[in-house]
Amino acid sequence: MAREENIVQNRIIKYFNTKEVLFDFPHVKYAHVYRINNKGLNKSRKTLLPKGFPDLCGEITIGGIAVKLYIEIKAPDKQCTNAEQLDFLEHKRSKGCIAFWCNCLTDCKNKLREQIIETIYSIKSGKSSMAIE
Repeated sequence: MAREENIVQNRIIKYFNTKEVLFDFPHVKYAHVYRINNKGLNKSRKTLLPKGFPDLCGEITIGGIAVKLYIEIKAPDKQCTNAEQLDFLEHKRSKGCIAFWCNCLTDCKNKLREQIIETIYSIKSGKSSMAIE
């Protein structure tokens, strides 16, 4: 992982795991992410994770419902162009998870805000297909 991407990832992990996210989003009662090592340990051993699995996963609790969270991290000047990663995130979104890619903490907060609002609307309207896979 590129150094710049690692810096972004560490900022986002700190944001979630020091509970700063709870101050920004009052509907969120719990939030935690985990860094996923989705590379094989060496060239002869492959990962067991599905193709496109993102860098971070975790969960947030919104309105008493635990919602899975998937975040793909990119360096500040990069975009997510990997089709497998984009397909994975889109599939998880279609199942009611919060899933997105970002390249800085501000981007993460903006995309998280947008998807939390969608999730709250789904819960309140009874259209929730929340994935607690």
